[in-house]
Amino acid sequence: MKDPDASRPVTASSLPEPVRTFPEQVTMPCYVLDPLWNACVANKAARRLFVGWLDSEERNLLRYVFLDPAARTLLDEWEGSARRVLAEFRAASIRGDTHLVETLVQELRSRSPDFERLWHNQSVLLREGGPRRFRHPTDGPLDFDQTTLTFTTWPHYQLVTLKPR
Repeated sequence: MKDPDASRPVTASSLPEPVRTFPEQVTMPCYVLDPLWNACVANKAARRLFVGWLDSEERNLLRYVFLDPAARTLLDEWEGSARRVLAEFRAASIRGDTHLVETLVQELRSRSPDFERLWHNQSVLLREGGPRRFRHPTDGPLDFDQTTLTFTTWPHYQLVTLKPR
């Protein structure tokens, strides 16, 4: 069965309360992604870590990684990170509205030569988490262990936490 609300844009106020409020209960960076990988809600630590993404109007992770030049600095080993993010999105996108996913993919293919090149790899990877390294503009190199959880009641949302190493 398909969620009738899946094609509607998600705003923080439209999230189920447990999804909306969970990130603020966590002290480490924590955010929630919808099926198109828009960050619906993020705590203060996540907004501080992902300066330029979670503190901006554009909250889509793929647009940030492939279109924002700041992502190439923040993400350590950008090419590998971008490849992994895209493979993980491919696996998660089955939960999203097919038309909206295709629209996002076509937009990124037309706007980013790197997205176009990596899209043809057709890699699929579950969002397993693991070590993540960032080069923060203020704090310098930062190492985290990422954990991604899916809400049982709302499986189209992913909760992402980053524990400092």
